[in-house]
Amino acid sequence: MTRSSVENSLMKIMAYASRPLPDFNKYEALEMLESLQLTAQDTKHDRQNFYRLVYQTVRGKLDVPRDQFRSLVLRLLGDKDHEKIFDCVAKVEKHYRSRDRVGTAAEIISWAWEYDKNFDNAITHGQFGVNAIQWVDSMGNSIAVSGEMTARELMQKVTRVEQGEIIRDVNELSFRDPSNFRAGELHAHYSFWEKVAERCPKMAAQTDVLDWIKNKVSIFPYFQHFRGSFKGEQYDSDRPPHRLFRNNMSCKPFVRFVQETLINRLGTGAISLVGRVGKVTPPHIVLPLTVEPSKPRLCHDARYLNLWMKDNPFSLDTRNDLPRY
Repeated sequence: MTRSSVENSLMKIMAYASRPLPDFNKYEALEMLESLQLTAQDTKHDRQNFYRLVYQTVRGKLDVPRDQFRSLVLRLLGDKDHEKIFDCVAKVEKHYRSRDRVGTAAEIISWAWEYDKNFDNAITHGQFGVNAIQWVDSMGNSIAVSGEMTARELMQKVTRVEQGEIIRDVNELSFRDPSNFRAGELHAHYSFWEKVAERCPKMAAQTDVLDWIKNKVSIFPYFQHFRGSFKGEQYDSDRPPHRLFRNNMSCKPFVRFVQETLINRLGTGAISLVGRVGKVTPPHIVLPLTVEPSKPRLCHDARYLNLWMKDNPFSLDTRNDLPRY
């Protein structure tokens, strides 16, 4: 980086803050300010302390209206010429401003490129019933299975094979169709998993696993105190404070893929719909989505939440563990 990179970052912020108000996003401006102060710090710029104070000051004003936030950015970073231009723009906007203003709750955590009327309509009016259970054979071919098939019946057949009473063909087995995946099915068959646990060697985690299957997993026993910084903000608490994060910019080239994945996961029951942004109270923490582009794969970035989580290392079983079963 060079000294000119600081000036370039400053010019980008000023150009962005001079946009018409409907095109201005507070969080996008804040991210640019964060980049400016980090660049100034890395290059030991003579105004690095000033830019750091500007970033900290503006970050604490995210709750003010958008026009006030933009005015603050321009007046803190601009010169007299910038102020003159801004005053003229503000007067024109005030005269022609539409009465139908967009609520500020939505723009806090959204990018402009995320807004898609067709996707909004699909989410708002779509019927997201949980996928019906479908079955396939060992080759993946669809098969019809009567409603009388139960986990208990299958366990009885497996037990007879295990005891050497009968020999069965793998082609007789039925499997859930992965293309009609339905989330949370483990919790619907607790008695079956109790039987499985009885047949396995006792392990320290066995009680915990059965409890998770029966009652689902509570994250609260795994919280720990965190003291440190994340994205330029200091924390010292037992639980993570309320935060709303915007989705990662890696999602921008994959908007259609993200939309299709979200609709698919609503259908599987892997996620649930809270409501329209700006119309409902958001969750305590909104983690950002990110896309791993080579597959592509949609993920959520849990780095913020994980700062308060205990580290519980584990290893998956290998072929060497098979004799234990």
